[in-house]
Amino acid sequence: MEIGYLADRKLAFVAHPAGQRAVTFVLRRMRDREVVFENREHDYPQRIVYALDGDSKLRARIEGTQAGAPRVVEFPMTRTNCDSATAP
Repeated sequence: MEIGYLADRKLAFVAHPAGQRAVTFVLRRMRDREVVFENREHDYPQRIVYALDGDSKLRARIEGTQAGAPRVVEFPMTRTNCDSATAP
């Protein structure tokens, strides 16, 4: 996965699923604590959302229509201090 500028200077999220062609989602909205990328032509997902939740949490979400039904998958993440990890 990567986020960067396309040749036309639009900001985009580009997914590189294993064994499949790359899929580009163009930036649709950027707010203070949320960005939304979209590709309405893609089978699933059609939208990717990243939102900050407080100072230490990030929510990633994919959403769209799959097999004619709406579908949303959330990926909650929490910032972790790597220095506090204990070695096995």
